[in-house]
Amino acid sequence: MDEPECAVVSTAPSAQGPDTRGPHSSSLVRQPPMPSTPPGGKLDRRTRRRGDAIFRMLAQGSGALLLVIMAAIAVFLVLQAIPALNADTTSFLTTLKWAPDGTPSSFGIAALAFGSVLTSLLALLISVPVAVGVALATSHYAPRWLARLLAYVVDLLAAVPSVVFGLWGLTYLVPNIIAPSTFLNHYLGFIPLFASNGTYGKSIFAASVVLAVMAIPIISAISREVFIQTPREQIEAAWAIGATNGR
Repeated sequence: MDEPECAVVSTAPSAQGPDTRGPHSSSLVRQPPMPSTPPGGKLDRRTRRRGDAIFRMLAQGSGALLLVIMAAIAVFLVLQAIPALNADTTSFLTTLKWAPDGTPSSFGIAALAFGSVLTSLLALLISVPVAVGVALATSHYAPRWLARLLAYVVDLLAAVPSVVFGLWGLTYLVPNIIAPSTFLNHYLGFIPLFASNGTYGKSIFAASVVLAVMAIPIISAISREVFIQTPREQIEAAWAIGATNGR
């Protein structure tokens, strides 16, 4: 019985020798197999691996060099500070008095450290509620076009260097905060934040306001990203049990 006609498309040469099928079988033109690795593939992979290795060495070297520079700066500062620390007649860590030119000299960082910590805490007390409110407004309440505009402004302010805020506070805020500081001290002087011994302008309150203005964009930008990344299912579930956008 004759074998029915069929067309066989082969993409690879047969491993069993020449085709021995009957005369009624037809075979299309065989196509050569596609190489598993293109010409020059090994060389390209080697080049990429060599480039990756060079980049890795440069990145690691840059990081190590940065650490070495920072360590060298720290060592230099400590060595230069040893004579001054030896000349100090009091405890450097617990002394509140700062009189390096006195006789005998007396200076410590206790007052400076306390002022820094107090200023930072007051700045957080001022900035966190405002920043979280701005983040909620841009992520849940404001229209899309207004939220996009506010987000651009907040991100732009977050990128401003801190020295710019410091100069703004020194040249503009301090001269214009004297009247509000006097008013707050007169009526709310029982609160430590607004209390003053007669010195207005360059005070803990002014420094706290400058730090708060500097921290508001950063806290707001981070909080906005957190609110946006909240899964929609969790938001709807919270709404289902009576929650609101602000709670």
